[in-house]
Amino acid sequence: MKKHRLFQRFLTLVLVILLAGTTSGCLSHLVDGWPATHDNQTETTRRRPSRPQSGSGQKDTQIHHEPTLLDPTSSQSQATAQPTEAPEAVLYPEDLASFDRLVEQLIRSGLEAGEQAINLDQVCQRHLITEDVFDEAIDRIFSIYTAYFRATPRLFYLDGSFTYLYSFTGDDPPLLHNLSLEPNVWPSFEDWSDEQLWAISDQVDAEVKDWVRSIRQTSSNPADQLQELHDQMVRSIAYDERQRESTNHAASALLDQVALCQGYAQLFQLVSQALGFETSLIIGETDGIGHAWNQVVLDGRSYHVDVTHDDPLPDGGPDGPVRHVHLLRSDEVMRETHDWDSLAYPACPQDGAFYYRTQGLVARTELELAQLLARFLGAQDWPVRDTLFFELLWDGVYPIDEVALDDMLETALLPWLSDTVLYYRIEQTKRVLLISLSDTP
Repeated sequence: MKKHRLFQRFLTLVLVILLAGTTSGCLSHLVDGWPATHDNQTETTRRRPSRPQSGSGQKDTQIHHEPTLLDPTSSQSQATAQPTEAPEAVLYPEDLASFDRLVEQLIRSGLEAGEQAINLDQVCQRHLITEDVFDEAIDRIFSIYTAYFRATPRLFYLDGSFTYLYSFTGDDPPLLHNLSLEPNVWPSFEDWSDEQLWAISDQVDAEVKDWVRSIRQTSSNPADQLQELHDQMVRSIAYDERQRESTNHAASALLDQVALCQGYAQLFQLVSQALGFETSLIIGETDGIGHAWNQVVLDGRSYHVDVTHDDPLPDGGPDGPVRHVHLLRSDEVMRETHDWDSLAYPACPQDGAFYYRTQGLVARTELELAQLLARFLGAQDWPVRDTLFFELLWDGVYPIDEVALDDMLETALLPWLSDTVLYYRIEQTKRVLLISLSDTP
């Protein structure tokens, strides 16, 4: 069977993504190689996806399709259908609502059952798809698949892409006759047996329960629980400076304490959902580099959370200071460094930054800032024998001048210096002032 011309189009897309990805420090999705050809007549098995095996007999074209954005919280992606009788077939793209419901139902049930191949023949029978709209239908199916995958972090062993197999009838015009999807796993899981995948999934579930229990013991306040989750992740996980694809999922973050951005975001989503929060995964960019982070709903409002960007390099370890720059922030604040499809995700119009607000770490004038600095310095043991870290939210009308900030800090330090040499560093980002003091350079 001839390869569909779509192969060339998406092959080019994948190569572009790979070239961009190799230069990035944080990848939300990586592709390794091109999947082998499969026999679409192979019987579907009900198990978690493992490494696909080449079938025998006639082989159909298969495409490695890259993720696109769709709001995981949309009614379209969350809808389920329980058809009671087969309706009359319609020509695609008529009745798209019915098409979406059926596709979502079959994808959901297939992924929940761990099917190696998800059969979508029912879609072909109820929605007559001609060759001229085939690409459009596949894009729509992939958007639905992507929405469910991104809303379900316990599918961490999947890489978010799939291979699809299809055949057309000999009618005039030809109609899509068979269609199946094969979810692709991360290369690090390709050689794992079903038993190994079940075992690591159970291990992840057990660890998540322990995290949830620990966080709930700390506080019953929702905002405090999210902060505790954020802080535990920063203290226990190290960003993978080797940028290995095998660490870009929740299991690596949770069990091996090392991850890339999607690993951080999946784990935050996994634990916060277990705590009862509505949390989604965002795929976008920071400084032109692919990146993943979260949105979470707190008291009916959506906020951004990016644990990856709050975890310092080099890693501070379990006793290092934790910064809260990217915890419960607004669209406006995050836009300073992050970029995403705003139409694909709920708006976050209000800036939370509750870590600072609830502790009185907010300055609106230079006088208030000077008072906060004096209070912080006065609470320390002098002389400094280690590194002191202080962060506060600047909520003034205008950005504070860097020279004025340096002068203010030096003035605040005068009563404490005596003959001591002290080194300091000030960083301003997203309206947060980060101040480090140390007796060593």
